[in-house]
Amino acid sequence: DGVFITLACQVYRFDLLSSTQIWHYDGGCAGGGGNTAAYGSGKLYTRNSTQTPRNTIFDSATGSQVGTFDAEFIPALSAQSSFFLTTDITGHAILNAFDLATGNPLWSHSDIIDLVTAPIVIDNAVVVGSVSGTVYAFDATTGNVIWSASAGTSVYPPDELGASRPITGLGAG
Repeated sequence: DGVFITLACQVYRFDLLSSTQIWHYDGGCAGGGGNTAAYGSGKLYTRNSTQTPRNTIFDSATGSQVGTFDAEFIPALSAQSSFFLTTDITGHAILNAFDLATGNPLWSHSDIIDLVTAPIVIDNAVVVGSVSGTVYAFDATTGNVIWSASAGTSVYPPDELGASRPITGLGAG
């Protein structure tokens, strides 16, 4: 759909072939850095710790703000659903699923309190790592755990600004 770039308080969309700027959002500040964005169903999900609202959803065609979301990390998006890892007031992790078209909640899983990675979607599974070193796969439709295994060591949360530890994340191929 395009090339999207997020920086401190700045979001850009460029044409995929010509690299022409299509739109630019200026959140009122500037600087280096930027967090990973996610694209799905004509929407761009961005995170920025220096602007309010912190997590913003943009219409990818126009650049207009169409909503916000609550998540610690970038969401995972499938064709039908979005998956967000949040924490409650005690710091326990909650994995939430929403219908991508309507934004309505589908399910929430809070039994595993030490989930710490941005989720990824593999087929019909949502995969998340935990500080205890266990990697979990949740059924994308029901939220039930369908698989888990030890990573052999703790899985740490990402530090996208690279100040305290390397950027980490799950990947699938």
